[in-house]
Amino acid sequence: MDPHVRPAVVVPVDGRPVHPAANPWESLARGEGMLVSWSDGPVPAERSWGAPLRASSALGRQLADIAARTGSSAQASRIFRMELPVGYGVDDLVRTVGGGVSSAVRGAGGRIVGQARLVPMSPARMAAGLNPAALGLMAVLVVAEMAGGDEQERRLDAIRDGVDRLNARFDMDDDARLHTAEQAIRQSHAALLDGATIPESIGLGTAMSNLQVIRHRSVTLLTGWERVVAGLGPADVSGSTVREALGAVGSLGWDSFPSAVRTAYLSLNLDARRIMLTTAEAQLRNPGMALAAFREGVEADLAVRRAELRRLRALFVRLSTVPLGTSGWALPNVVADSAAENARTQVLFATLATALSSGDTPAHPAVVEAELRSDGTVQLLRPAQ
Repeated sequence: MDPHVRPAVVVPVDGRPVHPAANPWESLARGEGMLVSWSDGPVPAERSWGAPLRASSALGRQLADIAARTGSSAQASRIFRMELPVGYGVDDLVRTVGGGVSSAVRGAGGRIVGQARLVPMSPARMAAGLNPAALGLMAVLVVAEMAGGDEQERRLDAIRDGVDRLNARFDMDDDARLHTAEQAIRQSHAALLDGATIPESIGLGTAMSNLQVIRHRSVTLLTGWERVVAGLGPADVSGSTVREALGAVGSLGWDSFPSAVRTAYLSLNLDARRIMLTTAEAQLRNPGMALAAFREGVEADLAVRRAELRRLRALFVRLSTVPLGTSGWALPNVVADSAAENARTQVLFATLATALSSGDTPAHPAVVEAELRSDGTVQLLRPAQ
């Protein structure tokens, strides 16, 4: 098989009946179909993302069905490439969950990865007996979770790098609940790909209830911090006054301020990932719905999280520009200590502003690749570098 010319089929994902004589290229152009192509495997182990899915998994059955219909050998490993419709707007949708997505059908770095040769099979025949919208929805989930998880870690690492007070008075209860929430999200994501449902045994409901409490408290703190910043003038402001005012919000104290910011960011990001999961599960129960209905179902809630993240980012962009001074007359050694503390504070504000800014996000094309192995198991793959 020529690695640069991949056999492919067009899978309808808009939920509408497909005319038997429909042109597959026209379906792609209108954003009604997803291009699914394949090539020879295997791939390097370092590209693996997550644990392999069982041969009986929902995603594995869909890919195996496509392989069987198109005459692809079941004895060899195949790399399936699912290219989401360009007009679907995956880049806007996933950006809220922490990642950046290229809307073009390209590999990481923006290069075109090859050409597709359509197998002579109409979209109508391809849809018969399949749940094509579910396949598209699973592809969106993989893009969102892969991008969201990677971007979340990138930003948290940036926060940790410059915040020397992060471990001071850290709220261990919140940290444990956030860790539990992330574990539940990851397990639920795997469960949806495996069985198209989230078992109660994962405990997603309880974990998300705790997450909501933390998120609501974080938004309340954010509102209080915004009031403090709104009261700052353009001239020099006493650094100690700013620290005391920010620490007074929620009676946290200044030493707990950096960890509260980290908690706020993490709770907002995890909640965006939760929205994607729970909406996807609801849609998978109604296989007749179009892929576009999923976007409509999550947009309003994700817009709220996006606005909250923008507020958090704007807060530190403003704080990073506030000149901090000392208050009144003081002994030289006190002035020196105050100046050093102000310098640390300004570094903290600048670090958080940079960590929370959009910046350059890693390339996560609107493409999902998965290896369908000869034993029927499926290994999801990171974008090729």
